[in-house]
Amino acid sequence: MTEADAAVAEVQRAIVQLGLAQDYVGLQDYVLKSPEPAVVIIGAIWALLNDGVIRAAYLVAKILHLRGIVSPIISFALYFGGIEMNDSADVAAGKRLLREQHDKQSPETQHTAYYALEPLILQQISLAFADGTEFTPAILRLLDFLKQIVPDFRTRFDLEAPTVPFDIAKVRARGHASARLRPQFSPPEDSLRRPRRALVAFREKVFPHFINSRLLEQGPTMVAALNNYGWNARFHGFNFNKQEIQDAERLAARCLEEKPDVLILDAVLYNFPRPLQVLTEMRRALPDMKIVALYFDAWSVRLKQLKTTISLTDLIWTVSPDFEPWKEPEFAGKVAHLVLPRGGDYGGPILPLQPRIFFGGGVAAYNWHRALWIAAARQEGLPLDTNLNAFFDDKLPPLESYQAFMRRLADGRCAINFSMRQDMKTFPVTGRSFEIVAAGALLVQETSPEMDCYFIAGEHYLPFSSFAELRGVVDFLREQPEEAERIRRAGNAFYRARYHDDLLIGHLDNALYGAKPA
Repeated sequence: MTEADAAVAEVQRAIVQLGLAQDYVGLQDYVLKSPEPAVVIIGAIWALLNDGVIRAAYLVAKILHLRGIVSPIISFALYFGGIEMNDSADVAAGKRLLREQHDKQSPETQHTAYYALEPLILQQISLAFADGTEFTPAILRLLDFLKQIVPDFRTRFDLEAPTVPFDIAKVRARGHASARLRPQFSPPEDSLRRPRRALVAFREKVFPHFINSRLLEQGPTMVAALNNYGWNARFHGFNFNKQEIQDAERLAARCLEEKPDVLILDAVLYNFPRPLQVLTEMRRALPDMKIVALYFDAWSVRLKQLKTTISLTDLIWTVSPDFEPWKEPEFAGKVAHLVLPRGGDYGGPILPLQPRIFFGGGVAAYNWHRALWIAAARQEGLPLDTNLNAFFDDKLPPLESYQAFMRRLADGRCAINFSMRQDMKTFPVTGRSFEIVAAGALLVQETSPEMDCYFIAGEHYLPFSSFAELRGVVDFLREQPEEAERIRRAGNAFYRARYHDDLLIGHLDNALYGAKPA
């Protein structure tokens, strides 16, 4: 612990003790007469906020504020402390100060300030969701706060803005103009397919660090797709929660014993130094084995890690075609932008479309913005049905669980996907976009430039980028059901024609072995 950290900790302890004793006069005297500089006391406020001691942080922030000391942390404590203490004047002061402090800063400083406060934002979201399903008021208060430090949110989540009419002709025209559909190939005839032996090594749980996480379906669905194509594939599950080196050692031992032609590996193992060493040795021992590193979320990986990955693998499998690192020369010809297989054909739309939208997913640190959309929709009475427990263990085998999930999407008939990520600049295409269309539901998609590589907006799905536009989509569903149904069916037909499992595995075979599909 540094000397500065020790000083902050000492001030924090003193504040907590005075707060527990309800000695508020003593607390004021301590803060006003403290020999420590203001930066140390502000550091103690930050520590108190991180520990969830909102009231004490608020009282100290209020004292400093009255002394004319300005800091985003003080403003944050005034805002949320004012909410807890039911002091509307301090809520308003905290909000006003935050916007004033933010708007006069450079973009670089603005991002620094935001990232400093982000842990507390995530904490507030966690606390709101811990209260159960009635989280809307708390999330809307958080949104009100965020609008002061994230200017884009002022328009994106402007609940008072007039509805933007969804003009399908204009949306479709823009969709065709921006489309960048990737080349389409046909898989070889059955007689030309090579019965390759494959090992699919993926994590077993969606979130390995959560005890009650649902089992991850991508491994079993990949195995099913490979076997349906004519390969001989088997699954190797691992759980990298504090046992990464054992995971790598067991995988290497199995590969050395079975010597598969192809290893399709959940690339998360490449993120750890010791497993990386084990996998490097395995690569040397089995030079003829093709290794495919699959990144579920390439946007969350550092360039250094990706460069290490490409040096140890024959191919990177990703669904993120616009990811900046792919432009680096070492990735040329070694990245396959492929949709993940679904392990079967789920057919087309069955139930008639209804003007309601379904969301099935979770809210995590990397996609916490979903909470803002959901709370705003509930506040404004949008017809949004939610299942926020999609990642919790349902006690079903992975394939059975996934089939049930796809049925829920299909039964929802119209489903929404949010794409913004933690940096608020990245809007990647995600697996949920493909699942909704594959299940036969109508996709309502937060705008993502990468979608232009896979579908045509207005032709295969309905895009939106602000709450005012989302209201326009809802009106379109209600007022033009025949056109909405046509888009739903066109999207599903397009998916089944271009992204069916056989085609995807044919692409993979061609990328690895260079055999020209028939």
